[in-house]
Amino acid sequence: MSGTSVQTDIGERLDAAAGSGDLRPLRNAFRIGFESLVGSAVGEMWANHEITAITFQAYNLLLEAEIARSPEKVTDLQYSYEQLAPVFERLQLVLAPITPERDRVLQAALDLYQLGFGPASIFSLRGAELSDRAAAARLSTESHALAQ
Repeated sequence: MSGTSVQTDIGERLDAAAGSGDLRPLRNAFRIGFESLVGSAVGEMWANHEITAITFQAYNLLLEAEIARSPEKVTDLQYSYEQLAPVFERLQLVLAPITPERDRVLQAALDLYQLGFGPASIFSLRGAELSDRAAAARLSTESHALAQ
């Protein structure tokens, strides 16, 4: 339905209600309906921007973990990453009535977000790598000391 046809339909309904005399209930119904539509559209736009912003934040945390130099730093980054979970859940609820555009945004965000969880997550792999390197360096130092 186009904006012009909606406007025409509203006009016709108002004209029909004019015969009854009191237009306040009809006007209130339209006002509440339009405020709800505008409010939900604004909320959806906000949620789309918010999901994009939090996806970039998650991506940056993943990149930082990839170049971290200590297991402690990786653990701190993982904790920060896990703090994003409630925000993702809230945004999923806002974007629940999915249109194809919002579905693509939400799916891309969730796919990237899932990279930070589980045994094959960047945090787990990088933490294990840094721990193994530290252990190998310690063993190398000990074996060198024993050799001398």
